Amino acid sequence: MTITFERRTDQPDAAGRGLVYVRAAFNGQRLRMNTEEGCSAAEWSKDKGKSRESFAGF
Repeated sequence: MTITFERRTDQPDAAGRGLVYVRAAFNGQRLRMNTEEGCSAAEWSKDKGKSRESFAGF
């Protein structure tokens, strides 16, 4: 099973933050879900596939 995160840049919110999606793949099946969290380009690490900053409350 592989789990990755991706930041969508095609539909930013009013603050310019892109939504973060989680993608899971197992035995040829794929699942993609919205985490309902936003992340700006400055906060996102492309090479690691995650946010550079933690979200409040986590």
